Amino acid sequence: MFAFFKRAAPGARVSRTRYRIGLVIWALLALFGLITIYAPDLIPGYDRHRIVMSLVADLTFVLSFFVLGGDFWDKFRALFLYDAKVLIPESEVG
Repeated sequence: MFAFFKRAAPGARVSRTRYRIGLVIWALLALFGLITIYAPDLIPGYDRHRIVMSLVADLTFVLSFFVLGGDFWDKFRALFLYDAKVLIPESEVG
């Protein structure tokens, strides 16, 4: 599955703005998922349109990985690799 999405993914580097937009989309959809589990009454119309809302959220969640770009996909993939290491540039350490 990773190989399929790797071929379809955009280039490795994306702009800082695009990366931040992708992170906001990704985080909001993760929050939506938690709300639908623990407090679905907070979402108007969720009880009537549960399947449609969930499918749209899932599709948007997957698309957020394409907005985030290839670097984020590699970071996500590294979560599942035992020997993966994080290399933070000295300029980013503060």
